[in-house]
Amino acid sequence: MTCPRLALWMAVACLPGASGVISAHPAALHGTRDTRVAHEVRSRQGSASTIRQPQRTIGGVVYLDRNANGRRDTGEPGVPGVAVSDQDSVVVTGADGAYRLTSALRTGIVFASIPDGYRQKGAFWATVVDGATTVDFALQRAPARGGRLTFVHASDTHIAPASVGRMQRLRALVDSLRPDFVLITGDLVRDALRVGEVEARGYYDLFQEQVAPVPVPLYTVPGNHEIFGIERDRSGVAADHPLYGRTMYRHYRGPDYYSFNAGGVHFVALNTVDIDDTRYYGHVDSFQLAWLERDLAVVPAGTPW
Repeated sequence: MTCPRLALWMAVACLPGASGVISAHPAALHGTRDTRVAHEVRSRQGSASTIRQPQRTIGGVVYLDRNANGRRDTGEPGVPGVAVSDQDSVVVTGADGAYRLTSALRTGIVFASIPDGYRQKGAFWATVVDGATTVDFALQRAPARGGRLTFVHASDTHIAPASVGRMQRLRALVDSLRPDFVLITGDLVRDALRVGEVEARGYYDLFQEQVAPVPVPLYTVPGNHEIFGIERDRSGVAADHPLYGRTMYRHYRGPDYYSFNAGGVHFVALNTVDIDDTRYYGHVDSFQLAWLERDLAVVPAGTPW
């Protein structure tokens, strides 16, 4: 698909298996604010919480990895003007590519909003382990496309051993088209809702294995199938399991909402799956809406999104 104006997509999961790509205007988002809070309030689930968490400072550099070795070497310059976020706050790198972010690390993740004209070397996000204070992000120049933006969109891959053939066909399509990037918008795995940890991890591991060979940046957002264990009467998973709910997706795929830039367009990914005890419903929570305002505030004027 070639769509130079498309800028915001959501994995819509109020109906099982539904997902899609949509365009939106800020006014439309402002009209969707909903103050409902999940019955079981957990900061890692993304529901609003009044509990204050201790903050620390995370710093690092976004740099041009000229030799593509994944580490910063002498002579590799920083990249200025890159937004870096913890899914709450948003800061922008200085002239030297450096940033400092004071964060409670509510989701445990820091990511770089990939700037136009670049691709990530490795992941565009990092899980900040206990005690870590430095996270760097390596970028490479994206191939020149002559002003044309092309990407492949897929959804509902429902990965399982029986569906690997579909993923192989998707990879063959990507190999033939060589788009700027690939989007997979929701229901990546067969089922994490109502199964135990071993089975859910098996699906996620298989998804990771199948997308690893994709030769261009690949972005995902979760659907309802990615929310781990919440149908507890069937999954046997306790609500205090460390990967419960959205956390398993974040463990494997990083931020469940974020942004990046390509072809002169600012793209935003949002997670529309929220949790109310043992059920899911379609909803963009208050954390995401607050982050979205901060993210868009640093987008250069006139940039379509």
